[in-house]
Amino acid sequence: MLIRDLELVKNILVKDFQYFIDHVISFDEKLDPLGCKGFFAMKGQLWRHWRINLTPAFTSGKMKMMFYLVDTCGKELADCLDKASVYSKEFRG
Repeated sequence: MLIRDLELVKNILVKDFQYFIDHVISFDEKLDPLGCKGFFAMKGQLWRHWRINLTPAFTSGKMKMMFYLVDTCGKELADCLDKASVYSKEFRG
């Protein structure tokens, strides 16, 4: 399903998010022990508990305060990739 109506997307992701506690995605603990413990794999009351506790950390004001960190890390990653690319070219001749 692909939802293209922006108001409907907003309703689902913000206003009605509490009703979407169980996700369709399922993980096999033997194949992906880390992934099955992630937020998107949680179901039921465990998901609800974590959502209630994490929601205050992601207000628009707090996200704006964290932007500089994301920007800085992104620039550092780009620099590392540039250096690795130059090194790789030199190594290959």
